[in-house]
Amino acid sequence: MSVRIHELAKRIGMDNKELLALLKGRGFDVKTVSSTVDPISAEALEGELKALQQAVPAPEAAVPELSVPEVPTQVASAAAPVFATKVPQGVFVRSAAEVAQEKVDVEKAKQAARVVAPPPVRQAPPPPPMAVR
Repeated sequence: MSVRIHELAKRIGMDNKELLALLKGRGFDVKTVSSTVDPISAEALEGELKALQQAVPAPEAAVPELSVPEVPTQVASAAAPVFATKVPQGVFVRSAAEVAQEKVDVEKAKQAARVVAPPPVRQAPPPPPMAVR
């Protein structure tokens, strides 16, 4: 028995319109969320999308945690509190100087890539044929 798109979206935990757009993008002949999909395709989509949802971490997990380092009491009264950020493992962080140097390097590479072609050499037209008498 065929499965309606809105029922499949509810089972997957996806928005009806997003699933409809996905199905249209994959070449299914669907017009509304009340359209149906054959059960084999519905099963395949459900398995694929649930696997993707499990593989992608929740957005909350991607946000780095902020921690406040312990400051000795003697220094705490004299200085403002210091905040540190825990950077997730595998993240590449560059300083402002490195970013600026990269921009300069990119600009130099662009200028070096610009090849100025020499102006075309004009050749004189061939002389007119001489008349033989």
